Amino acid sequence: MLDIPVHLFRITVAFNALNSTIILFSDDFIVDTDLTHRRLPIPQGISLIVLDLNTLPGFTGDPAEWNTPALTWYNDAGSELASAPEVFLVQPFLPNHITIVDFNTAKSQNSHRFDVNLLYAGEPFSSDPIIINEPPMQPGVG
Repeated sequence: MLDIPVHLFRITVAFNALNSTIILFSDDFIVDTDLTHRRLPIPQGISLIVLDLNTLPGFTGDPAEWNTPALTWYNDAGSELASAPEVFLVQPFLPNHITIVDFNTAKSQNSHRFDVNLLYAGEPFSSDPIIINEPPMQPGVG
């Protein structure tokens, strides 16, 4: 029987209303800075990527919310796609969460660019991480 690995990655999408910035961070990705403009390596198998939206203290009025669309996907040439690539199943979960199920069977590294889109006080804000579907590990590596 083939064992299919299942992974969970939680990403906090923190909006700082004081300087209008979005910061993405996670304990599940080893990076030297926040995840904004970063590549998020996803191993082979099925991965659940959870985006948790938080507004940092100091905001006035209502907290930031997901814009419509909450995620904008792009092809390799940078053109906007009408929907998520076929390897992803995207589902909003409660007001401040989005789940992305990633069915990674890529034979070589495969990049998926997207924007995280927020709305605060009627103004849109975006950040642009990249999901990298990693190829299978080579025998004897890792």
